[in-house]
Amino acid sequence: MGACGNYTSYMSYWTYMTYLENPEAAANCLLCIINQTNYLLDRQIQTVEKEFLEHGGLSERLYKARQSVKPNPHPPKQNWSEV
Repeated sequence: MGACGNYTSYMSYWTYMTYLENPEAAANCLLCIINQTNYLLDRQIQTVEKEFLEHGGLSERLYKARQSVKPNPHPPKQNWSEV
């Protein structure tokens, strides 16, 4: 078999097996993973909120992009008194 056939998905389990044999340690590992996940999700939510407030949502971005490409149907009138 090729390199893919030699890969076993449980290799990392053997690395952490001693930490996961004890039910209390396994539960503690899961709590740590949950806390890290919550922290990262909170940071992602804050970043998305900040980006939304600064740049608007998808509809606003599409409108701005469309307006920047679309020609102005009412060009500004030239003030002939200043010419």
